[in-house]
Amino acid sequence: MRLRNKILFFIVGVSLAMAYPVIVAPKIEAHEEAIRYYESIILHEQTYLVTHQLEDGAIAMRPRVDGEAYVNPYFANFSALALMIGAQAQSEVVRDYIDWFFVNVNQDDSNHQAGSISDYVYTLDNTRIMSKTKQDYDSVDAYLAGFIMVLENYVHKSQDETLLIQYEDEWIKILEAFLATRNATSGLSMVSLSNQTQYLMDNSEVYGALNVVQNLFDFYWKLDARNLNLEERLIKIEAELKQWAEELDEIIEGLLFDEAQMLYAYGMDGEGKLLDSKLGKRFYPDGIGQLYPIMFGLDDPRSEQAKQLYALFNQHYAWVDFELFDQGETDFYWFVIAYGAAVMKDEDRLLSFLANYEKRIMPDHPYPIYNAEVAWVIMACDVMIKHHNQAIERLDPFKILQSKS
Repeated sequence: MRLRNKILFFIVGVSLAMAYPVIVAPKIEAHEEAIRYYESIILHEQTYLVTHQLEDGAIAMRPRVDGEAYVNPYFANFSALALMIGAQAQSEVVRDYIDWFFVNVNQDDSNHQAGSISDYVYTLDNTRIMSKTKQDYDSVDAYLAGFIMVLENYVHKSQDETLLIQYEDEWIKILEAFLATRNATSGLSMVSLSNQTQYLMDNSEVYGALNVVQNLFDFYWKLDARNLNLEERLIKIEAELKQWAEELDEIIEGLLFDEAQMLYAYGMDGEGKLLDSKLGKRFYPDGIGQLYPIMFGLDDPRSEQAKQLYALFNQHYAWVDFELFDQGETDFYWFVIAYGAAVMKDEDRLLSFLANYEKRIMPDHPYPIYNAEVAWVIMACDVMIKHHNQAIERLDPFKILQSKS
C-alpha cells in the first residue's frame, strides 16, 4: 500500500505541476494586459501634465498659453506626486517645482503666516513669464500637508542629499506653520490661524502627511552637512509631529464620525460645533469628504466602515459617466473619486470611468480639466498597477510564468 500511495502521490503531483502553468498562465497574462493598459494612460497623462510647468518651476492649473496662468500650490502638489510615478517619472520637473515652492514660501508679514504659501497669477507671453502677482491662499493645513507628501516622496525616490540642506530654513519653517494649524482644543488641523474651521478633508490630508513626515527626519539626521545649530529646534518639531501622528486618527474618528449614521461630519467650526453632512443634497464638502479618510489611510479600505461609506457615496452620486459635472452639481469634474475607487479596488467602476475619460478628456483635455484632475487619474492607475502586480506575485512567486517583455 505504501508503494502504491507513493506512486499515486507522485502521479498526482506531476499532473498538478503540468496543469498549473496551463491554468495560471492565462490569469497572469490578463493581469499583465491590465498593467499595460494602466501604464499607457499614465504615460500619456504625465506627458500632458508636464506642459503645465512654467519656466520658474511653478505648475499651473492649466497649460501655459498667451495671457494668464493661475498657480494653486494645493493642486500643484498632487500634480508633483503624480509626476513621480512609474518608469517615466519626471523627477527633474518635480525638483524644479520643489525649488519654486521653497523660494515662494511666505515670510511673516501682516497678510500671510510665515511658512504658508500663496496662490499666484502669472502674466505670460507665450511661454515667457512677464510678471506674477501674489494672491491669497485657500488654506495652510492642506497646502502644506500636500507639499510634505511631495517632499518625502521626492527625497525617498531620488535620494537627493542636497535638497534638505539647501532649504533647511524653509522646510523647517513649513513644518512649524504646519504644526501651528493644530487646534489646541480639539487636536484637529485648522484651515489657518485666521480661519479656525477644521475640515474632514483637510484633516485626512494632514493625516497622510503625518504618516510620512518622519521619513524626512530619518533622512535628514544622516546628512553630514546638516546645520547642527538647528538640531534643538528640529528635535522639538519632530517630537510634536510624532505625538500628533499618534493621536490624530483617534481624534478624527472620535470627533467627526457618527456611528449611528455611519457618516462623517464634514468638519467642525472654530467654536467646536459639528458641521453635519447632508449626502444627496450637497456634494462638496459633505459627500466627497466621506472618501478622504479612505484615500489618505485613516480608514482601512478592507474595513466594513470603509466599504459602507464607499457604498453610501455611490448610492448618492453618479460619477462614472461624469453626471456630477454634467448635471451641474459641481464646478469641475472631481476625478479624485477615481482614486478613491482604485483604493477600494472597485475596478469595474474605474474601468467604466476610464473608458469615458479616454473618450471625453484625453484627446484635448477641455476646460475645466485642471492639473490635479489629471494627477488623480494617474495615481488611480498606479494603485491598480500595484494591485495587479501583487496578484501576479501570488500566482507566480518565483517569476517562472511572467512575461519577459
